[in-house]
Amino acid sequence: MINRALADLEHTIRSILDQTFQDFELICLDDGSTDNTLSVLREYEKHYNNICVVANSNHGQGWERNYGMRIARGKYVYYMDSDDVMGHNCLERIYSCAEINRLDMLFFEGTTFFDSPELEDRFSQYKTAYDRKEAFPLVYTGEELYIKFRKSGGTIVSPCMQLARRQFLQEYRVTFPEISMLEDNLYTFDSLRYAKRVKCIPDALYNRRIRAGSTMTENRKIEEMRCLSVIIKKCCKQSLSTKRIHLCFMP
Repeated sequence: MINRALADLEHTIRSILDQTFQDFELICLDDGSTDNTLSVLREYEKHYNNICVVANSNHGQGWERNYGMRIARGKYVYYMDSDDVMGHNCLERIYSCAEINRLDMLFFEGTTFFDSPELEDRFSQYKTAYDRKEAFPLVYTGEELYIKFRKSGGTIVSPCMQLARRQFLQEYRVTFPEISMLEDNLYTFDSLRYAKRVKCIPDALYNRRIRAGSTMTENRKIEEMRCLSVIIKKCCKQSLSTKRIHLCFMP
């Protein structure tokens, strides 16, 4: 019997390796998996010299992403979830746009696909969750684009639909909070708070999988509220330190 999670993982990796743009380093972070995930990753590492596999133990997604950024060597950093699929020309498109426009941050869009018809019926709101209704054609400061996102409802906090210049993240110490969920909110908030050159393109370059048992489909209201309180406290502290007040939570 085929392990569905491992099949999804291989689908994800193949979508990265088959990109039209090939000058990248793929850092695979295993956060204490209990199936054959690490073995699958090690096998790919043997055959591709641009793949680096790191095994850690149950630190959580925020911690792992921060670790990946610390060891990354490329000019730009892009985060991807292990069960989603990258559009064939995604890396080429976002790299070219970032280079031409000398960007700190680039935002783009995505589509969704469902593991079952039942999930599609139950979580139909995700069908349009990653496409914006308004265009943002210019290069903005992060603060300018944040305001435009808030006014138009165009905020998409997933780092899987963002590209960041690594030196920019390091200079302003932009990291993910080490909480169990909603960590994307604070990361995106901080990125926009500091970025000087940001662009948003309407290209749907990422394919998000909606599956059972994920943080998107599980009901974890108590934990969600706990994580939300951490985010709000940090955002309020940052706002006071810069003498600005922001609406900080981006659903």
